[in-house]
Amino acid sequence: MREPDRQSSRESLWSISPGWWATYFLVFATQVVSVTIVVVADELTFGTHGRNAELLSAVLGRIAPVPIFAATSAMILLEGVRNLMVLSNYLHNRFVQPLIEKRKEEMQRRLDESRAQGLVEGIAQGKAKADADWQLWNQRRLEAESKGEPFTEPPPSGHNGSSPSSC
Repeated sequence: MREPDRQSSRESLWSISPGWWATYFLVFATQVVSVTIVVVADELTFGTHGRNAELLSAVLGRIAPVPIFAATSAMILLEGVRNLMVLSNYLHNRFVQPLIEKRKEEMQRRLDESRAQGLVEGIAQGKAKADADWQLWNQRRLEAESKGEPFTEPPPSGHNGSSPSSC
């Protein structure tokens, strides 16, 4: 069995391909540092903190969710298309493919029913035509017999497997 390429292999949907780790860390760190700088500048400019401990507490309180957001957004940025394809394949296999299979089965069932019905109708039509042919032939035979004329027309063939020679 062929092993997957180490550069493109992943542990799960939420992991980063090894070839993208440095880029991911750079994007993640840039986001965290940028937001931290903005929050610190905002607290220094508009905050009313008397001591550094209060400033630190205020900054940490405001940037606490930033690493989670940064990690998620960096992953979406770097792995978004691949994750969307994985999700798309999952949804297709989970929801669309069963519907396609169900539709195929329904179409096959209808086709089989239609064929069976067509066969029954075809047999009935063939029998009715053969019966009509025999009745017309017999009517002509009886008319000739009542007129005293010779009747040399062969009987119709194909009714119930009979042929002119079997009559």
